[in-house]
Amino acid sequence: MLWGVEIVQDKEKLLPYPRKEEVAERLWQHLFRDGIILYKGLAGGEGDALVVAPPFTITSDEVSLLVDKLGRAVEEILYPAMEDYALDI
Repeated sequence: MLWGVEIVQDKEKLLPYPRKEEVAERLWQHLFRDGIILYKGLAGGEGDALVVAPPFTITSDEVSLLVDKLGRAVEEILYPAMEDYALDI
């Protein structure tokens, strides 16, 4: 099982964040500190991406935990001023 997660500023236009913001790197560091290990990369050479590659033995509870932590990391890294706002991701 592999999941590719592309991180963009605008979902409709697929506009990437500027590379100087190192969005994938910041998300990766946050998740790593929280016990989640992912692969970071570039989407099309310009944008940010994460690859989730859990072991085949992952349980549904662990998948839920991973998705929850990924969502919280996106909220905390990309939208720090909007702590009380729940994102639709």
